[in-house]
Amino acid sequence: MDDGDYVLLKNILIFHSAHGLSEPSAAIVREARKKYEWMLSRRIRQKSKDDVEAIYKIAKLMGAVKSLVELGFKRAPYFSRCVALNICGLRGRLPADVYIL
Repeated sequence: MDDGDYVLLKNILIFHSAHGLSEPSAAIVREARKKYEWMLSRRIRQKSKDDVEAIYKIAKLMGAVKSLVELGFKRAPYFSRCVALNICGLRGRLPADVYIL
């Protein structure tokens, strides 16, 4: 994953939740997330040698997004602490950027 992929993945995480927003605002957030998901999948397809490899990479990244979002919603304070203190080896560039900064 290069820096461009990372930025798109981070934006997908940032625009993942529309909880607590008005319907017009939530629609904007959903559209932004869809746009970043499309951009990331397009980048991966362009860089991959074949479609199977691209689909595998996209599915793996979207699975990671789902896991990070679920952990963040269920245990936001605990998950932030785990990332900050590197408990259970959770520290990484993406979790730190999303849950600490």
